[in-house]
Amino acid sequence: MRRFRSMLNPCAVLLALAPFARAQSDADLRAAWVSMGDDAKLEFAEWFRFECGELPTVRARTIAFVLDSLDEDVGSFEATRPSEPYDPALHAPALPIERHEVSRNSPRYAAVARKLAAPEVPGRVRALWTYDWGRGEIRRSGEPGTVLDATRVFENAVSGYPPQLDLACAIALQTLDDGSMRPSLSAFSHVYTDREGGVYPGITLYDAWSSGQTIEMPDVDALGIVHDVLEEWDRWISPVPTAQQVDLYRTIGDLYQPARRYRELREALVDVLFLGEPVMTGPYSTLRTNMHALWDEAGGDPARLVDTLPAGEDTRGFVAEAMQRTARGTELFTRGHERERHLVKDAAAFRRVLVGILRQMGALE
Repeated sequence: MRRFRSMLNPCAVLLALAPFARAQSDADLRAAWVSMGDDAKLEFAEWFRFECGELPTVRARTIAFVLDSLDEDVGSFEATRPSEPYDPALHAPALPIERHEVSRNSPRYAAVARKLAAPEVPGRVRALWTYDWGRGEIRRSGEPGTVLDATRVFENAVSGYPPQLDLACAIALQTLDDGSMRPSLSAFSHVYTDREGGVYPGITLYDAWSSGQTIEMPDVDALGIVHDVLEEWDRWISPVPTAQQVDLYRTIGDLYQPARRYRELREALVDVLFLGEPVMTGPYSTLRTNMHALWDEAGGDPARLVDTLPAGEDTRGFVAEAMQRTARGTELFTRGHERERHLVKDAAAFRRVLVGILRQMGALE
């Protein structure tokens, strides 16, 4: 491994905290990146990882603490697997549908994606390591140590995100997932299909149900869910009569709703664990400071928080009680606000390190 002189010596600290570091625009930084060769980009990524590990910030300490809880080598994590469609021969043998994958470049795919795909959220961390809710495993979506990975590290740095934030998020999610919703989350992780046999890679049944849109479901997908989650094979048989479809879809909705509440709560908590002001959507976007208070109470340790979290059906009661306990004016709220303030400041510190390294490498005037 290449050895770096830490920028945290007195001279380097002055360099990293200089006003020019705060004034550099995103466009300046990206122009500098484009001007660098591949070897320089790889060197930057390695140097940036080293320096961020040396920063005495709340975020750096929290990430290091979570990474230390990992008891397996990241090299053992498998690549992300594409979602699979439900098998008609197994779940709807009397109504076989010939499956065909819809090209991502086609107008047909684009129309469905606009309605159903999980929306791109600006400012989200670009992740190499992700958590697979359906399998309960950490996966990698690319190859570490490549120029493409170095570019990911750089883009995250522009947003004030340190390297290994994505891995720490995946570890924290895995810790907070007690597995009680695994059957439902696994069922809804199957790829979305339409009644003409079209398969839409990259769009899952979970995405489709989360979209708020009215969706069509072939019998194979509807029955696949109740077969997998409820092990109910006799109540509905394909082709499902029209008179039974309302009851079938209501049952699927009753499986989806607690699974979504379970997952949403944990994803929101992990956003707040590492970021002061994360980009949050959904029902928890106004409860950020309260969630910081919960993490302060748990000492920033996912293993301590997991036992206090509810199953999907009990999420609303848990949130109501927790928000009352951490309401504005309480000591917990004050501590949460202080934690939030420190993490907001941390983002600027990581970006200043980025600017300092690019200057020392001669890529930034």
